[in-house]
Amino acid sequence: MGQSLNKVTKGGRGPIYGLPSSWEYSPKGKYKIKPFKPLCLDDEDALKFFVFTLNSYLKLIDNNGTLKQEVALPKGTNLEGLRLQESDMPKPASHLKRTIISLLHKDRDNISRLRYQPTLINPDSIKEKECVELYLDLMERINRGYEKAASDFGLPYKRIGIYLLAKMINAVCKGKEGVYVSREIKDSYRTGILHDEYKNIDIERENIEILSKLI
Repeated sequence: MGQSLNKVTKGGRGPIYGLPSSWEYSPKGKYKIKPFKPLCLDDEDALKFFVFTLNSYLKLIDNNGTLKQEVALPKGTNLEGLRLQESDMPKPASHLKRTIISLLHKDRDNISRLRYQPTLINPDSIKEKECVELYLDLMERINRGYEKAASDFGLPYKRIGIYLLAKMINAVCKGKEGVYVSREIKDSYRTGILHDEYKNIDIERENIEILSKLI
C-alpha cells in the first residue's frame, strides 16, 4: 500500500499500516477517528452517491430478481433479504457507520489512503446518534437531487424512502438473509467511496428511470 503515515499494533498481532494521521491510538492498539467536522455533500453529489450505491446493489440481482453469479444463497433461503423495499431501520450497523465515515470525512487525502484496507475504519469511531443524523441529512439531499433530476428529464418524482439506502449498503457490504456477496463487489464499492469515484458519475435519464421502478 506504499509508505504508511502511522503504524500501530492491534491486539498484539503486529502493526497496522496506512492509518491516517486523523486517527488516534491507545496503548492497547485500538484506534478511533479524532473528532471531525463532516463534509457536507451538495444535492447533486448526494444523488451521485445514491446512484453509485444503486449500481453496486444491482450487481447482486438481475432485473427479473434472480441472483447474479457473484452472489450465492445457501440452500433453503430466498431472495427476500435483497428485495428493495421500505422497512424499519435497525441500529446503525458497522457497514453503515463505515460508509458514513468514508463518505463524509472531510480529510479526503488521508481517508483515501484506506481505500485498499477499508475494514481498518473503526465503526465505533462514530456514535449511533451522530451516524443517524448524518444519514438522515444525506437522504434529504439525495431526495432533493433526485427531484431536480427527475424534473430535468421530465420524469415523475416519488420520494425515496428513508431506509432504502441503508438497506442497499448492508446488502452490498454484508449480504442479507444468508446471502453471500463476493469480496470483489464489496471492495469495489468501499474503495469507490474512499476514492470519491462516485463523483465521476453522470446522472442520465436511464439512472432515474431505473430508480423510479425500484421505489
